[in-house]
Parts: sequence; C-alpha cells; structure tokens
Amino acid sequence: MPAPKLGEHNAITPDPGVWENLSDNASPPALMGASALPASGAWRNSQVFSVAAADELSLGIFYDAAAGTTTGYPEVRVRLSNAGSPPATGDDEWVEITLRDDLAQSPAALTGTLGTGIDESSGPLRLPLVVRGLALRTMAATANSDKIREGWVIKVRAWRHCQVCVHEKGDTANPGTCTIKASLVA
Repeated sequence: MPAPKLGEHNAITPDPGVWENLSDNASPPALMGASALPASGAWRNSQVFSVAAADELSLGIFYDAAAGTTTGYPEVRVRLSNAGSPPATGDDEWVEITLRDDLAQSPAALTGTLGTGIDESSGPLRLPLVVRGLALRTMAATANSDKIREGWVIKVRAWRHCQVCVHEKGDTANPGTCTIKASLVA
C-alpha cells in the first residue's frame, strides 16, 4: 500500500529525496503556486499535514516575481501542533516556530516570591530572554523576471502536525507566485 501523500491528514513515510508540492486549504485544494499570492497581502495556508514520523521538514521555496515588480518577496510562517487530531486553521492549537531575540534586553533581578522549597535567591541579575514567532522571508526580487529559489530545514521532531502559511510581503500591488515543496526526513 503506498504511503499517504504530504497533504493528507495521515503520517507519511519520510523520504529525504522526494519533495511534494503543498496544496492550499481552499475547497477544492489547489497547489500553492497555481496562482499569484493574494494582492491584499493576505495569507495563503497549506493543508495540515503530519510530521509525526519525521525529525526534520525540508521546505523548498520557489518564488517567481510578478511582471510589475522589482521588490517582491514572500514571507512564510511554519505552524506546529501536538493536538491529538489534525487541527483546523482557526483552532487555538497552533504555535509558530520561534527565535530568541537578544536585542535591547537589560539584566534584572527576579521579582515576586519564590516558591516554597526553592533553594535559590532572586538575585543575582538575570537577562530576560524574549522569544518571538518567526516569519521567514526570501531575498527580494530585483527584476520582474527574478526566480528566487531557497531551501530551508526545520526541526519538527517534537511535533505531530504542520501547516505552512505564505503571503506577498514585498510588493502587495504586484504579488508573485510561490510554490512550496516539502519533504520529511526521519
């Protein structure tokens, strides 16, 4: 029996040499790059797919600039979930991959009363670490004939479900097309 395809709500057999095109979550689904990204800058979301059998998710971003732009580029968010069953796009079961932001932080002492039995003081000073949701972007087009191709690898070992979201960030008046291909690596 063949393994379910990436866009299906089942676990797939990780195969590091095979990319599959992601489909959007419209009804009926279409390939992510079948038409230009929304001119409003609205997000286009992939179908939810399983990453439970994988260690890493390999994404290929294939952006073709629109005829009227010299500044277009896509922005991509990767959403992850550990819900028991695949959550819908609007469910409050998603988190985004994050990156720590070490900029503009000032050391500070802990405040508040430490829990009973904690053998530690609230000093010395500690550096608060801000963690932010990560929006990935490609380089910007410099000509309307630009074809930007990038490959990203994301650790997904601790997660069950994934959804990839993309929108035109650089030139929303002249959105390009963005095909996203994915492969799971065990």
